[in-house]
Amino acid sequence: MGIGGYQPHFAGDIYRNRYGDCKDKATLLSSMLSTVGVHTALLMVDDRRGVIDPDAPSIVGNHMVTAIEIPKGYSSPKLRSVVTAKTGRSYLVFDPTWEKTPFGQLEHELQGGYGLLMEGSDSQVIALPLLAPELNTVHRVGSLQLAPDGSLKGTVTEDRFGDLSDRRRALYTHGDAKEQNEYLDRVLGRDFTTFKVSDVRVENAEALNKNLTVSYSIEVERYARAMGPLLTVRPRVLGEEAPPVDNKVRKIPIDLRETMQVKDEYDIELPAGFAVDELPEAVMLDLGFASYESSTRLKGNALHYSRTYTVRQVTLTAEKYDALQKLSSVIATDEQSRVVLKKQ
Repeated sequence: MGIGGYQPHFAGDIYRNRYGDCKDKATLLSSMLSTVGVHTALLMVDDRRGVIDPDAPSIVGNHMVTAIEIPKGYSSPKLRSVVTAKTGRSYLVFDPTWEKTPFGQLEHELQGGYGLLMEGSDSQVIALPLLAPELNTVHRVGSLQLAPDGSLKGTVTEDRFGDLSDRRRALYTHGDAKEQNEYLDRVLGRDFTTFKVSDVRVENAEALNKNLTVSYSIEVERYARAMGPLLTVRPRVLGEEAPPVDNKVRKIPIDLRETMQVKDEYDIELPAGFAVDELPEAVMLDLGFASYESSTRLKGNALHYSRTYTVRQVTLTAEKYDALQKLSSVIATDEQSRVVLKKQ
């Protein structure tokens, strides 16, 4: 297509020069697959949903990926970003440029939009798939102990998969120890004022089809607030998930960025001599495009907090802004809810 920025180099030149941008990588992959009898097509996309639109055809796009034809009768649960053209052909949409997306999936910037499938006379604008929230996840588990003075200590394990893990995978594969420590400190600093972290372990940073697992020990000063014989404790230990909103009138569609599912489970062992005096009410809200639920209960001598936040759509009409504001308010309120402990 044209010259310069729109025209790929020949595969032989790309291989020889060991250099290429997105359209060159898509071309090289197509050439390599053709040698083993696999048909492919270039697919022009744009990471800004709405730029490529079937109602306003255009050759404008800022990225190129590969559509790999799937043979008839072949199926695999690993192939998730699959589209079907008007010819009846099925393709796996695969981006050879994006290094941290598991094979068979598609980065969230491209999901739910459109791409231009370049197949000669069979070319068409084609809808790109929106993947299930369960393919883009965060799962945090904490086992902690609360002391009578309000300090908290214990262990936390966080599993990430899909696009929600890509930045951390890049950090733990290419960043140095100083960068890794500073990043973890910034993340924890959103929820704690004074804390110490030790015994940090990272697993599967390069294994894209496995959970990226980060575990560590943590000590937090003045986590609980003392008020006479009472201690107030935030059962939601880590993670702020409320979507950003404002009070302005919304006139354009809302971009939620990505489908995802976040789960948190925290157990906080109570200090000796204290009992639960008041628990927050359980929360359950399902708005269709997203849902949120949480509960806090006493489990033996420990508080058990659990929640699940699921986003199912990436684009909402402006009329849905009131619902998004409600969701944000419910999540923010739950994240700051407190358990009241009373000294016996």
